[in-house]
Amino acid sequence: MKVVILAGGIGSRMGDETRIKPKAMVEIGGLPILIHIINIYSHYGFNEFIVCAGYKCNYLIDNLGEHYHIAPVKHDDFAFAFHNAGNMACNIMVVDTGESTQTGGRLKRVQKYIGDQTIMLTYGDGLCDVDLTKLLHFHRAHGKQATITAVRWPDTIEKGVADIDTNGLVRAFHEKGHSGELINAGFMVLEPRVFNYLSDDNSILEVDAMMKLCNDRELMAYRHDGFWQCMDSVEEKEYLESLVASGTPPWM
Repeated sequence: MKVVILAGGIGSRMGDETRIKPKAMVEIGGLPILIHIINIYSHYGFNEFIVCAGYKCNYLIDNLGEHYHIAPVKHDDFAFAFHNAGNMACNIMVVDTGESTQTGGRLKRVQKYIGDQTIMLTYGDGLCDVDLTKLLHFHRAHGKQATITAVRWPDTIEKGVADIDTNGLVRAFHEKGHSGELINAGFMVLEPRVFNYLSDDNSILEVDAMMKLCNDRELMAYRHDGFWQCMDSVEEKEYLESLVASGTPPWM
């Protein structure tokens, strides 16, 4: 099963650091957050990755090569691959999905590398200690087209609050909410029919796919009560760094 990581964003709230590198390559404890995410999935035996790059794509490719001590192999005009990377012998394909492409458009662009199969999908800026084996079992058991991982967020929510029934069916998303409500933390499982909800580079995953899946009653939420943290700001990066410095970062 392939894992798709959306890692094409600029990270404009990350300060000077993202002027020279993409957000996914910002380091936490001396490792790019992208590597932390890859390691989370590898821990559960998922070792086939497609990284949807965009902003500073060449920087991402060059630094992945340096990290794994492997030269990338050109796959086509848009994709480069790293074979047998890391201790888990991962295969990582990096695809240039364009600087201004929306989240759904990035996923649509890599459809040809995925084929007709179930995939894992996550964002390149969030860390979590969710049990991915249990997540996949939940997804397969309910038989719907998509599953998100839902977490409670302590701060005021700006967007993406999920209305979820007691069985896990996502009934709607609301633009704004309050502290303690459930949000989409990423770490998703998708069936190939989800591509039917995406059309071009302007497709927004959270609108064109997730909201329509809600309307079709095809979106489920796996509730996770453990650790999750995004890295949307310098302050959040510093918090993640403090967890590494403490010696017990929960996602590791």
